[in-house]
Parts: sequence; C-alpha cells; structure tokens
Amino acid sequence: MKKLLVLVSLLSFAVCIMGYSMNYVYQEIRLENLDIRDYVTNTAPPNTHSADWKLEVTDGNETVSTDWAHVTYLRVCRQTNSPGNGAGFAVFRGDLFSTSGSMVGLTFTYYLTYLGNPDPETNTFSWQYVHESAGNKWRMNDLAVIIPDSVILGDEAHVPVELSSFTAVATSHNTVQLDWVSQSETNMLGYRVYRNESPQQSDAQLVTPILIPATNTSQTQTYRFIDTEVENDHTYHYWLESVEPASNSYHGPVSVNVTMDIPPALPELTILKNAYPNPFKMGGVANIEVEIKAGENGTLTIYNISGQTVKTVKLGEGSHNVTWNGTDSSGKACGSGIYFYKLSTHSLNQTNKMVIIK
Repeated sequence: MKKLLVLVSLLSFAVCIMGYSMNYVYQEIRLENLDIRDYVTNTAPPNTHSADWKLEVTDGNETVSTDWAHVTYLRVCRQTNSPGNGAGFAVFRGDLFSTSGSMVGLTFTYYLTYLGNPDPETNTFSWQYVHESAGNKWRMNDLAVIIPDSVILGDEAHVPVELSSFTAVATSHNTVQLDWVSQSETNMLGYRVYRNESPQQSDAQLVTPILIPATNTSQTQTYRFIDTEVENDHTYHYWLESVEPASNSYHGPVSVNVTMDIPPALPELTILKNAYPNPFKMGGVANIEVEIKAGENGTLTIYNISGQTVKTVKLGEGSHNVTWNGTDSSGKACGSGIYFYKLSTHSLNQTNKMVIIK
C-alpha cells in the first residue's frame, strides 16, 4: 500500500487588523491495488490543439473530501500513460468539472506543495478549463501538470512554514516596519520581502537582496524587517516569499499608507527678537519671540530695574513665542516700570528692555 499525500495552500487569505492567516489542508489518499488507476485512461492530444491533452473519466464518483471553503472536493486521477511523462497523477479541483453536461470556461490559480518535489516549477501552476465535451470528457490547457509517481509518493508530509501573521506599519521615523510570525518551520531556507506601489506582484521590487534566514523550529518565531526606502504620502504593498530548497511560496499583499508629519526645519541661528507690544499695559500680555538653533538649549530670564529675577523660562532648540502677563514666578502682579529680558545660550547672550505702563 502506498500513500499519496498532498498539501494544498489556498491563495485566499483571511486578512485582519494584525495581518492574515494561511489555511492549510492535509489530504491523504490511499492507493490500494492501484484502484484509482482503473478510473482514468488517457487519450492522444487533439489534433486541433496540440498543447492540450484529454482525459476520459469512467467513474465520476471517485472523489476526495476536503475542508476547503468554497471548494467541495479534490479529484486525484492516476493516468496509466500520461502524455510524454509515463505513469503519473493529475490533481484537479473537483467542483470545477463534472462527468456530463457543459462547462463554461473557468480560470483559477492555487498552490500545491508535494512531498520531495525537486522541481519548483511544478509547485505553482494554473489550470484553465477550455470546455467540456459531450459525455464525460473535458480538456485543459498545457499548464496542467502531471507529477511522476516517484516524486509525490511517500509516507509523511510536512508543512514547510505555517505563517500566522504578516503585517506592515508606518513608523514615526519615516520607515515601514514589517513583522511576520511563523508557528512552525521545517526545512526552510529563509524569507524575502518585495514591495510595489501598485497591488500587482508581477513587477514588485525585491527589497531584501540578502535572504533572511529561517530558524527551522517548531516553536513560534517572530521576524522583522525595516524598509527605509519609502516616501511620505505614498501607499506601498508588500509580499513575503518563503523559500525552500526546491520551491517557494508567496504571502500577501499587505498594504500601508505612509503619511507622516514632517517636523519644521530648525533655525540656523539663535535670535532674540523685540517684545511686542512694548510698552504694554498692566493686565496685558507681552510676546517675546525666540529662535534657538539646532543642538542648543537656552534660558529666558526677566529682571526688574533692581536686577532681581522676576521669571525664568527654559527653552530648547526651535522657534518659540514666550508670553509674559506681567506677573512674577509666584503669580503676583508686577508694578509698572522698566523690565529687562535676557536670552542666554551657548552662542548668544542678549538683553533687551520692555516697559509696563498703567
């Protein structure tokens, strides 16, 4: 007794706030006495479409149940003499054909990973149903893949990577932070990240030229990549490629809108401007504008005519508008008269005068 083990990874992802989760389906088909071989025979390719090949099903009830959403079952057919490849197996989405009636042209794409498959090109493929002829015959285009016996027969199957989340978040540092979490990894080489400003994967740019190595553990692992080559007010789409020795698979896209507040440019010089209004009335407010250049801190001190400190304000780099309502540090109103305000920094010490009037 041999076992044919098929791992099917759906291309439809459950996307949520934290990312998405990939659905895996394990399906084991037992080939006892080569019983499935009896249900399928192969005929020569049609002369009108040399790239096509044709199968004839004599028992439409030979199906395999799965727990796929929106897919009722898989059909696994063994061909006794597949075109150009000898004996092998063909795997079909069972809900997209029947054994009688007509079939509207359908196109679908999904991933299949086979145990021990040395040819990565057979792990990703599309099948298009051209039409269904009378009775129980159908045709498919040349993208349908026949997998040889020796490649897919085995005792156990494994999931190369079980990914539970893949997220992209814009940071305050004008970068995009990508995180993904694997629940388990087996025989993985690593990961690559791709980026595009359109949701099309075909022309996405590789942003991780060096492969991010996998840990290959059954424990939960978290990975992070920071994309620094992004611009403000742009939307980016990211794909994650998981790389195995003989194949790879893609996850995503996840999208992020990079919208960040650009900080104002810092002053090139430290400047103390004149207070206004000056003079100002008791009970009013005076404005004192200060600019402190990058890398400096300063202190603005207000004195009375006797040289006593009335109020002190600490200032950092940038542009400031300091308001003074004519009170001291305890909140007590100052009398009318002459006052001085002084800015002290590493590069500037300057004192100006202002007046409070009744």
